[in-house]
Amino acid sequence: LEDGAKSTVGPNLYGVMDRTAGTLDGYKYSSSMVEAGEAGLVWTAETLAAYLPDPSSYLKEVTGDDGAKSKMAAQRIKSAEDIAAYLSSVVE
Repeated sequence: LEDGAKSTVGPNLYGVMDRTAGTLDGYKYSSSMVEAGEAGLVWTAETLAAYLPDPSSYLKEVTGDDGAKSKMAAQRIKSAEDIAAYLSSVVE
C-alpha cells in the first residue's frame, strides 16, 4: 500500500479511492471487474464498503450479470466501513 508498489496478490490499493474499478495499469483484473468499471463503478467509501463483504455478489449486482466473478474471495470483514475509511486516508 504505497505509491508505485508492485501489484502482487491483488492491485496496489494506494490511491484506490476515486479510481475507476478495473483500471490500475499492471494488474490483470477479472473481466467482470473491467466491465463494472466501464459501466461507471468508481471506488468510494460507500462502494468499497458494499464490495468487500461479498465481491462476486456485488459485481453481479453492479453489472447485472449472474455469472460475474471477482478474483477476490469473499471475506469475513467485520467493518468494511473502517477499511474504506483507512484507504480514503491514503492519498496521493
